[in-house]
Amino acid sequence: MAEQVKDLVIIGSGPAGLSAAVYAKRAMLDVVVIEKAGFSGGQIVTTERVDNYLGLYGESGYSLAMKFREHADALSVPFIDAEVSSVENESEYKKVHLEDGETICTKNVLVATGAGHKKLSVKGEEELTGAGVSYCATCDGAFFKNKTTAVVGGGDVALEDALYLANLCEKVYLIHRREGLRAAKELSEKVMAAENIEFLPYYEVKEIAGDGMVQKVIRDRLDAILHWNISLVGGFLGAYAILLHAGNFGSAQTGNLMEMGAELVSMEWFNVLLRLAALVLFGLGVASAYLLTNFTNINMRKLALWVDAAALALASMLPLEPALVGIYPIFFASAFQWGVYSGADGFNSATIFMTNNFKQSVLGWLQYGLTKDKEFKRKAILYTYTVISFFLGVVLGAWAVGQFGIYSAYVGFLPLAAARTFIAVGTAPLESETPEETAVEAAEEMEEAEKLEKEQKL
Repeated sequence: MAEQVKDLVIIGSGPAGLSAAVYAKRAMLDVVVIEKAGFSGGQIVTTERVDNYLGLYGESGYSLAMKFREHADALSVPFIDAEVSSVENESEYKKVHLEDGETICTKNVLVATGAGHKKLSVKGEEELTGAGVSYCATCDGAFFKNKTTAVVGGGDVALEDALYLANLCEKVYLIHRREGLRAAKELSEKVMAAENIEFLPYYEVKEIAGDGMVQKVIRDRLDAILHWNISLVGGFLGAYAILLHAGNFGSAQTGNLMEMGAELVSMEWFNVLLRLAALVLFGLGVASAYLLTNFTNINMRKLALWVDAAALALASMLPLEPALVGIYPIFFASAFQWGVYSGADGFNSATIFMTNNFKQSVLGWLQYGLTKDKEFKRKAILYTYTVISFFLGVVLGAWAVGQFGIYSAYVGFLPLAAARTFIAVGTAPLESETPEETAVEAAEEMEEAEKLEKEQKL
């Protein structure tokens, strides 16, 4: 294609892009639509049934998308099957560069690329995509006929997919991290009424496992209990730091910054440097937790326990003077713990300091008292128990320091061991099959899926 000059280039041919193309053509604009997928309609193509489009009740998403495209074709809207690599803004025109090397000059560019599938970003998801992990029930549902499946989410799409799969599958689990569903009331009622759909609120998917094919989905069962356990660890770390190291609270930086400011004014440079080092270590703990969580597949919950254990062991070997040096490991470990255990049951809740937890506890009980909304009660319980657990950790730490001095650090291994136990038993598979069973059934399901697809086309 030779270089062109257009009034308008539309990138994407979903409902928005097609609608814009129709209006542009009716306005007598020289327009072209660029679509990389090879078909128009966007995500609506994968929707089994559309009930909220006026005049077309019960229309399938695929059928509706075809009507949209036919409307554009009837107006002779030109389409290019290509992928845009970049858009260059020049003084008078924009240059739209395509992956195949072609360039289109235009006065205006409208980006209508739509949205992508939201992923869980859990271990096993990427590896098993296309081998049991799917983002389109209507596209791939036939592969799971007479099987047990799990749908993750609480919006309209999740519930629509669950209902669609319920007609094909033996059992459908609907996993949602909250009790309340965000979907339309009509969909929620249908899901709750379906005999083979089991709703699992307050759960999050932690891992998708399988040998070549999905065999089980690992869900968290003891999220809140584990959080309270870690809060107890946080209280222990705080008590250990304060009681053995001249009142320095190793799990927070407010006091450290205040003391640093005062020592800076007094020109106590050595102490300023000591506190600056503590601040740096705390920052490194935050950064390490973030980077490892977002850019590796490491089990961060387990790693955080090892970090806490190592910090306690190292603290027991360091001198009590200067005061801050002995708790340098605590600064790092507390920040790391905060980055990993930052909440539970859908609520943000720190395990190393309690001001916000206490605030949210009070607000939760107050809001529940005013509204009788169970969600506020759940919130109040989560935060209240977090505060109580932290306090019990402080009590344990104070007792241990009184009994064992600097070696009280090893008493902290007890709640860490309990936390490790909760992690071990706090996950459960929704279903597990042997690799041999999966291999045999996969071949049968592929054959059945192909037959079903042919029947649907007819």
